Amino acid sequence: MSIFGEAAGVVVVIVVACGAIYNLLAIAGAWRFCRAKERTHFAPPVSILKPVRGRDARFYEAIRSHAVQQYPEFELIFGTADPGDAALADVERLRVEFPNVPIRIVHTEVHTENSAPNGKVGTLEILAREARYEVLLVNDGDIQVEPDYLERVIGMLADPRVGLVTCLYRGRGSSLASKAEALGIATEFAPSVLVARLLSAGG
Repeated sequence: MSIFGEAAGVVVVIVVACGAIYNLLAIAGAWRFCRAKERTHFAPPVSILKPVRGRDARFYEAIRSHAVQQYPEFELIFGTADPGDAALADVERLRVEFPNVPIRIVHTEVHTENSAPNGKVGTLEILAREARYEVLLVNDGDIQVEPDYLERVIGMLADPRVGLVTCLYRGRGSSLASKAEALGIATEFAPSVLVARLLSAGG
């Protein structure tokens, strides 16, 4: 075997070994992440801020999953810069189905000189000013959650060392492009977060 062939073989072994170690770290990170957390009674009122722009096929199911939360007190605030946005019909439908849940729509169109460089950030700034409660939860309109989502996420704030909580998510796709994106979330994005969390000092 030539020197070049031997070197190539060593490189292959190193690459495979690194991949195996990375996958083991991702599995360990997932195991640590999924361990049952002790539930707390910490449940302050929450304002859920949802910037919307158009609607996906499962948009109503996603926003409905927030209205059925098993949580003492929360409000849903939807923000859009377009008064004719197609998503607003579903928000109105949600209001009818859940009359006891505080649901508001805030039109966030602002003058150019007052707007943030990023449209979504500008919308969130306006929604945050409109929020009734100090604890804010932000996610997109296509996020579908479990009924104990608020309890689990907000409960982590009971620890005085925690001031911000973020969540991993799974992607779903119908088209080839969206399926490829969902695959990337599951095989590249989520494992990277789990490994970083496992190896970090505070993980």
